[in-house]
Amino acid sequence: MAKESIHEINSTTDYAADKSKNEIDDLRAQVKELTDKYGSYAQDKLTDVKDTVQQNIGDVEKQIRDKPVQATLIAAGVGFLVGALLTR
Repeated sequence: MAKESIHEINSTTDYAADKSKNEIDDLRAQVKELTDKYGSYAQDKLTDVKDTVQQNIGDVEKQIRDKPVQATLIAAGVGFLVGALLTR
């Protein structure tokens, strides 16, 4: 009786382990497929965002060079507001 129970438990455990392994393999394949499919899309979008940020930084630098007094006053005002908020 005990031998049969042990054999049945081993059989059930082996079945569950094989089923889990197959499911994990399937999930890995799905993740790889999604990574392959959307990885290049995400990389392209990241490049677009970097280009936009670089352009905006260039625009801000140009405005600072064109109007240094105004830029300094704005920076001082923002610094004052941040300082006031942090000290509360």
